[in-house]
Amino acid sequence: MKILESQNALLSNFEVYQHIVDQRKRDKAQGRRVPGNAHQVMTEVRLSLRAPDTKLPSPHHTLLG
Repeated sequence: MKILESQNALLSNFEVYQHIVDQRKRDKAQGRRVPGNAHQVMTEVRLSLRAPDTKLPSPHHTLLG
């Protein structure tokens, strides 16, 4: 999904999860350290979205069905 205007965008759980995973890979590849508070938030969100009771729709899922 390409966001043209960030103030008007809504992301699905899948898109948020994918962004966090991709960002984590980029940071590791570049040897960048993430600030502790950002790392904590990203870890909690990632674990929350991977919980068995959380449904991660496919990237093709839309709000309209």
